[in-house]
Amino acid sequence: MVNLILPYPPSTNTYWRKWHNHMVIGPAGKAFRQKVINIIAPMKLQPITGFVRMQIKVYADSNRKRDVDNNLKALLDALTHAKVWIDDYQVKAISIERMNKDPNKIGYCEVQIECLTTENS
Repeated sequence: MVNLILPYPPSTNTYWRKWHNHMVIGPAGKAFRQKVINIIAPMKLQPITGFVRMQIKVYADSNRKRDVDNNLKALLDALTHAKVWIDDYQVKAISIERMNKDPNKIGYCEVQIECLTTENS
């Protein structure tokens, strides 16, 4: 089981940017990805090779209305780049819950990753 406290992910609406008729990860996405890598790298985790189940709790920095599913792409991509697993294809089930606003107005998410199988299972 892996438990993480990570920054609040950018919305899908700000994650992507159009560049020369291509969709690329924008500055908000790149910055979030680097923050996640900086948090996870010192933990020296071995990449998970089997399937996983995730439980995510998101605490926004404000009471602004947000779609809870808009946080997933940036979070899963960042965890892949931080080498928590080989590929986000390994995520078999996700539970995501929007929590009350973070009283410190920072915004963050709690992520719990449970290994379901090993690579050969």
